[in-house]
Amino acid sequence: MVKIEIRMAKSANEVGSPITGSVWRLGNPKRGDLAAGDIVHEGEEIANIEAMKMENAITAPLNGRIAEICVNLNDSVIDGQLLFVLEK
Repeated sequence: MVKIEIRMAKSANEVGSPITGSVWRLGNPKRGDLAAGDIVHEGEEIANIEAMKMENAITAPLNGRIAEICVNLNDSVIDGQLLFVLEK
């Protein structure tokens, strides 16, 4: 069995999961999928985490560019786990 390191969000430009759940969407219904290099705006939905049959929208905390997407679709994540790294 391979042990995978779980990175935690630690700074203002790092977006962490607010709950334990599964990555249901990376992006939003209006815009579609997001990729590294895309520009996002404060308050824009950038991901969706599903937990106990409820969807939880993850929004960008600031205007910036996505430097790194740290999870994949359908990944299980824990509270505080790093989802995105943003650059102003």
